[in-house]
Amino acid sequence: MSDNQIALARRFRDLHEVPGMFLMPDAWSPKSARMLEAAGFPAIGTTRSGIAQSLGVVERQGCITLRQTVDAIAGIGSGIDVPLSVDFESGFGATSEDVAEAIWRTIDAGAVGATIADQSGVA
Repeated sequence: MSDNQIALARRFRDLHEVPGMFLMPDAWSPKSARMLEAAGFPAIGTTRSGIAQSLGVVERQGCITLRQTVDAIAGIGSGIDVPLSVDFESGFGATSEDVAEAIWRTIDAGAVGATIADQSGVA
């Protein structure tokens, strides 16, 4: 992890610690991320649906692979100077070790945060 990415991770953490809330829109491409950053958003998320559609894939759980997600993160994150958080589906793995490996791959691609959907069926 680079010094710049560590700084972005700290900025992202700080956004979560201030009173109130912040808005974090979702990008689906490098260009959309740059436009959202230029509009003044302090952080950018990704959208599984938007990335899938940009790849010509019908969006549903598991519709895009970890490799496609990592490639999208690398492209989106390389063009912005704000923190990037990833829509991480159900973690791209059946075991905690698999999910941890997938998270490290997204960090290597430039992400500093992630959301994981609960697929356990437990409310």
